[in-house]
Amino acid sequence: MPALSLLAEEDGRVVGHILLTRAAIRGARGSVPTLALAPLSVVPEWQGRGVGGRLVRAAHQRARDLGYGSVVLVGIPDYYRRFGYRPMADHAIAVPFTVSARNCIVLALTPDGLSGVEGMVQYAPEWMDG
Repeated sequence: MPALSLLAEEDGRVVGHILLTRAAIRGARGSVPTLALAPLSVVPEWQGRGVGGRLVRAAHQRARDLGYGSVVLVGIPDYYRRFGYRPMADHAIAVPFTVSARNCIVLALTPDGLSGVEGMVQYAPEWMDG
């Protein structure tokens, strides 16, 4: 989705990128659309200057504007906690591959974005190939 692929530029140079991809959370009650965040990247010399945070907040706002209620992420919880990410396990949400549960986090973009949502994340086929 081009609308969810954002670049950060400084002086005409790309210094960061974030991508949100369509996904779903499939459970006993059906399937709920969500987004998966990855990658978030910032050029090393620009790290620690707020570029990543601005990209995350801008991507979240764009996702809200498009009507999405949540974002799933396998990442560093200490970094993403500042944006409101919490453990997937708190919502009985899991990923279809082996990874530490500590790194599986989710964000409700709206007050009811995760209400009654539970199940397995179904990523885009391109995520699972290879």
